[in-house]
Formats: sequence, structure tokens, C-alpha cells
Amino acid sequence: MNYTSYILILLILDIVLSFFFGLIIFVVKQGWKKQINQRFFIFTISAVIWQIANLIMFVNVGKPNDLSWTRLTYLTGAFAAYFLLRFIIIFPKTYINNQLTIKFLNIFGLILALVAGALSLIPNTITAITYDNGYRNPDTGSNFLLFALILAFLVLSTIIIAIVNYIRSTALERIKMKYMLIGIAILLILIIFTDVISPSFMGNNYLSNFDAFSLIFLFGFTFYAITKHQLFNIKIILTETAVGLVVVAIFIQTLLATSEINRWLDIGLLLLVSYGSYLLIKSVKVEIKQKEELQVLAKKLDEANAHLEELDAAKDNFLSMAAHELNTPIAAIEGYLSMIIDEKMAGELNEKLSGYLTNIYGSSKRLANLVKNLLNVSRIESNRIHLIFAEVQTEDVIAQA
Repeated sequence: MNYTSYILILLILDIVLSFFFGLIIFVVKQGWKKQINQRFFIFTISAVIWQIANLIMFVNVGKPNDLSWTRLTYLTGAFAAYFLLRFIIIFPKTYINNQLTIKFLNIFGLILALVAGALSLIPNTITAITYDNGYRNPDTGSNFLLFALILAFLVLSTIIIAIVNYIRSTALERIKMKYMLIGIAILLILIIFTDVISPSFMGNNYLSNFDAFSLIFLFGFTFYAITKHQLFNIKIILTETAVGLVVVAIFIQTLLATSEINRWLDIGLLLLVSYGSYLLIKSVKVEIKQKEELQVLAKKLDEANAHLEELDAAKDNFLSMAAHELNTPIAAIEGYLSMIIDEKMAGELNEKLSGYLTNIYGSSKRLANLVKNLLNVSRIESNRIHLIFAEVQTEDVIAQA
């Protein structure tokens, strides 16, 4: 098996995987009604068309129509980049609040894709195909730089919007979209390098033959996100697909049975597997429903905890503020009473009045201690308490209590 054969096998595998992912996500429950599923399916179809063009291009190496198929790969690649941009705008949901901005991105992106597609068909964009030791090397003309800049703009716009969506998304959404965005980032970086930087600035057009293989990273990370984090909620579809293949295989075996006994045994096995498959699918549905309910409850619990933390912080602020505000009048009361009782600034007091003032002075001191305790509670809860250890008489503590 030669070098070209390996490339063709990889391309065919890439095409099958791309179509499989797009179809599975599109046929998921109500998938055709969800805009995000529609756009991902359209992107995968455009990517499949781009890969098929690359496949035919490799098959036609050295043939007269090689140049035409090469130009077609650039045309289909530009539209695949545009449909990826349309998908990213609403992935995992629309975070751009301005509808005019969304319309501008969709329409302007389409215009750029049409211009890039037209440029790819013009003779002085891809001028000829040369061969170096059996390897194809497309020669670029004066219009290629404009084509490369348009493609780079589409790719960079997709990356920027993806980053913005990731920043604005919730924690749960970030977990689901992280791996898919990694795949998209690798895909776009490789396309920029192979189709823009390498031919335009390094003079190496050979690497553009392998741009279609960058989709392997996108669908590889997408598959990981699907299996690990239930991206697009298609676990049940994958289960049904696997179960369906097993049931179909047993049914075919039943039809091909060579004896009546084997046929009845296969029918019994088919019924048993079908019932087991029904129970399996049912349990998967219950598991998915319970997981979704747990996610909703966990989200509500997080919101309740956040609200409680806000209330707790408000309570601490109130205690601290109230204690500080109460300290000022209490200090004034204590000061004046001390001057009247201890320093005799109001002259000699009769015994009855002195007793009243002494009781008031003691109450103010107890109130001051209460305020001090409130401040200590506030400091304890905010981890600002300073403990001072000292020896005291137990009798005094008991008497105070």
C-alpha cells in the first residue's frame, strides 16, 4: 500500500465520521427543530463535501482535470468555514444580544464566502499544478493573497466569537463546550497555517493538500465531549443505534440459519435480546432524566447557597455597623455618668439619686459589653477576631454570669 492509498483511506474514514456525527446529532429527539442542531448538521454536510472534493482531487493526481478539482477544494473549504461561523454564533446558545450584529455576521460572512468561492475559480488564484517527486504542489497567483485574507477573516471571526461565547457561558455550559472548542481551535489554527501562512508567507503550497485532515481533531474532541459530558444530549441515540445494530445482526443470522433448530434458537435469542434491549433503553432514558433533574436541583442549590451567602454578608455588615453606631452614644453616657458619680462635677449627690445614677452607669457598662460582644461575633464570622489570653478568677466569672 503506497502513500496515496493511506491518504485516501484516512479521507474516506474522515468523511464517514463527519457525516455520522452530523446525522446522529440531527436525528436526536426534536433535533431537526433546534437551530443549533440544524446549523451543526449543515456544517458537517459542507465539511463532507469539502472532504469529498479533496478525495477526488487525490484520485485525479496527474490527470487533466486535477487543477479544476483543486480549485473546487478551495471553493468548498471557504463555504465550510462560513457554515462553521454560523454554527459558532449560536453555540451553545446566542450570547450576542444585538440582532443587527447577528444579521451582519451572517450576511457579511456569506458575502465573504461567495467572494472567496469566486476567487478560487479564477485562473490567477490557483494558476497550475506542479509535481515534485510525485507530490502535487498547487501554484498560486496574484489573487491568492486576497483569498487567503478572506479565509483568515472568517476563521479569526469564528475563534473570537467562540472565545466570547465561552466567557459569557455558565459553568455547566463551559464543561460541555470546552472540548469541542478545543477541537474547533485546532481545526482553525491548522487551516490558517496550511492554507494561509504556509503558501502566502512561507512559499510552501504542499501543506494545503492536508487541510481537510484537520477535521479529525474537531470530530475527535466532539466525540469525547459527547461521551464524557453528554454534549447535544445524544446518549440515548447512541444506545439505540448500538442496540439496533445488534438486533439487526441477530435477525440476519436468523434468516441465514441452515436448520430449523438453529432458526428457532436464533428466534428465541432475538426475542430475548430485543426484550433486554428494551429494558436497557428504558433504563438509559430514566438515567438521563434523573441526571437532568439532578443538574436542575444542583443549579437551584447553588443559587440558594449564593443567596444565603449574600444574606449572611448583609447580616455581618449590619451587626458591625450597628455595633459601631451604638458605641458612640454609650461612650457619651458612660463619660458623663463617670464625671457626675466619680469626679463629683455636679456636686454632692443625695443617697437616693446616687443610687439611681450608679444603676444607670452599671447598665450602660453592660450595654457597652453587649455591643463589644456583637462586634466580636462579627469579627469571628469574618475571621478577624484577636484572642487575648489572661488569668482570671473563676469566682468573678461566676458572679458576672
